[in-house]
Amino acid sequence: MYSEITSLSLPVIWAPPIHIGQSFYALGNPAFEQTITVYQEQACIIKELAAESNCVIVGRCADHILKEYKPFRIFVYADMESKMKRCREKGPEEETLSDKELRQKISGIDKKRAKYYEFYTGHPWGDKLNFDLCLNTTQTVVKEMVPVIAKLFC
Repeated sequence: MYSEITSLSLPVIWAPPIHIGQSFYALGNPAFEQTITVYQEQACIIKELAAESNCVIVGRCADHILKEYKPFRIFVYADMESKMKRCREKGPEEETLSDKELRQKISGIDKKRAKYYEFYTGHPWGDKLNFDLCLNTTQTVVKEMVPVIAKLFC
């Protein structure tokens, strides 16, 4: 009987080893690596601009990238109704989003900004401790504020 069992030939089935918590993609995530590369290139350009002369840079984590330059950091914010009004004024006339859709779109953009900022800086987006001046533009026109702010630096 022993000889019968040992003489059986069973098919060998190959299966990849199972690893918990590891990716089967050995080279990393190319989209993630490209995102990091783009950020690094942006950071180089921002530093070059700042080294050449005074400049205004909106977003792109410039406050964090230029921290050794000790930039004057401004955060501009408004309530949702003001944001919606500005979007309707500046947006294409053929865009017909309902108030709910527009509110969702604005909230989605703000969430993406927050994730981007927090990912690259490790700090919460919009935290007043990260800025020298926080401007609430709910009751004002942003373009009218620019000359007033510029006087701070003349």
